Amino acid sequence: HVIFDSISKLIIDKFQIANRAITAGEIEEFHQRGLFTLSHIQDTTDHPQSSLLELNQLVDVLKHHNILAEVKQEEEVASSSEPKPEPKFIMPAVMKYASESELLSPSSTVEAMPSPIFVHFTGGFVPFGVFCAAVARLIAQLDSMSPRWQLCDDQVMRNKAKFIIDGAFFATLVSRPQYIMVHVEQHPKARCKTTLEVICSKVRKTVVQTLETVILNMKYKPYGTLQASIEQPFQLAFTCNLEDSHCNHFMTVTKDDSGYHHAKCLNSHIDFDLEDKQMIWFKVRIIKILCMLLMLIVPA
Repeated sequence: HVIFDSISKLIIDKFQIANRAITAGEIEEFHQRGLFTLSHIQDTTDHPQSSLLELNQLVDVLKHHNILAEVKQEEEVASSSEPKPEPKFIMPAVMKYASESELLSPSSTVEAMPSPIFVHFTGGFVPFGVFCAAVARLIAQLDSMSPRWQLCDDQVMRNKAKFIIDGAFFATLVSRPQYIMVHVEQHPKARCKTTLEVICSKVRKTVVQTLETVILNMKYKPYGTLQASIEQPFQLAFTCNLEDSHCNHFMTVTKDDSGYHHAKCLNSHIDFDLEDKQMIWFKVRIIKILCMLLMLIVPA
């Protein structure tokens, strides 16, 4: 309760329309893009209530729990006399929800585009808070990602986030009650320094690792007890390949002892080979395995 009260009184309450200490533009930026600086809320803590966390304590706690993230701003060439811009923060959980039309997966006529890949949780529903925590963690780690990820800040909502990768690809994450969807597409006119297969593989690994990390930090069970020895609480999935399924259920991805990926229909429990537009998420691993085999077969 202390954390929630502190968020409400130290942050959210500051951006009410009636608050004249913050400009209309700053209020608009908070409500539309979720961005704010510490100076916006600094004066609230001049006389803190004993029941609330101090500002620095609150920021540290929110960062640790992947509720808040600092948004790295593009550095502009400026004279040494000009002060650096104040860091901005974002809380995905306070953003508005995307509409149904905004959640629809991008439609592409390009055959090489991958099918959306889904994160299907064991319990059938996305655990509360997981998506926003994952987005906050992704934003916090943008500087360390390779290839480079950038935030499309006008596309961050409570149930949707969009990133630019390597200046040529878009990765869109969408959360619905039953699943998290990840879609990657290549800008048709962008100068690409890497392949779609590499990007899809990187995005898949990054999303999985991010979800595993934020779930580990959660207190409630069974997700808060995730360890290396415990079965992962989610699986990667695609809409079923069966022609008569009408795409109304998933087939989850699994792999055999040789590392080959295939899928099992959740309704019929039949195994299927992945289609090319689905296998593209895993092709980099296959290429690496083939190269290793060739090195063993062909003498140096």
